[in-house]
Amino acid sequence: MSDLLIHFGLFGLGAAAGFLNVLAGGGSVLVFAGMIFMGVNPVVANASIRVGLVGQGLLALSSFRKNDISFFKEGLMLGLAAIPGAVAGAFLAVNIDEEVIKSCLVFVMCFVVVSILLPRKNVTEDDKEPDIGISPWTYPMFFLAGCYGGFIQAGVGFLIMSILAYFSKASLLRINVLKVVTVLVYNIPVILVFSYYGLVNWLYGILLFAGYGLGGWFGASWSIGKDDKVIRWAVAGVIFLMVVRLIIV
Repeated sequence: MSDLLIHFGLFGLGAAAGFLNVLAGGGSVLVFAGMIFMGVNPVVANASIRVGLVGQGLLALSSFRKNDISFFKEGLMLGLAAIPGAVAGAFLAVNIDEEVIKSCLVFVMCFVVVSILLPRKNVTEDDKEPDIGISPWTYPMFFLAGCYGGFIQAGVGFLIMSILAYFSKASLLRINVLKVVTVLVYNIPVILVFSYYGLVNWLYGILLFAGYGLGGWFGASWSIGKDDKVIRWAVAGVIFLMVVRLIIV
């Protein structure tokens, strides 16, 4: 595959992933698998995706704030709780064999398909209430989520959403906002770790940054008050086909 096609492909994958991550989740799994199909080293792909997620987080938050939906303080605290685990996970990922990364990706993709199709609670009328009722147990759980997210980004959004669904009173819309902030915060030091070891392809990262950011902005604007059921089924179908392809190859 030519470099030009890879560059256009990365931007397109990033835009689709940014939109899906804010709306339904699973976007980073698509990007990760797509980069492997393009011939990118899995460890480099795992590192470079993080740069794109920073772009997604910044523009998605801008869009949420424009619509008077902001829980930055709560998301920042959760992100800080995830940082120690995320850094530890990143150091583990630096020394992992790429075949292990591929095997982990297949497992994660299967988990993501199931997670996408599970029923979710709807956004309720209490979304303007100030109290989202985060349990103290949420913070140690986010340390563990950070361990996973630092090791392999794909699928961490569903883990974060599951924790918040169980340990808080937040609606789906609020959970999405908290997820976006958390992922943005803990990925900044993770990028520094991967960059120190020379694993970040900055050109790929910048293309993903632009794509994720554009998709995240539109996804945040579109997601408010929308039903994501069709999107989730479409994402699940695409991921399932990628699982089959990875297993066969």
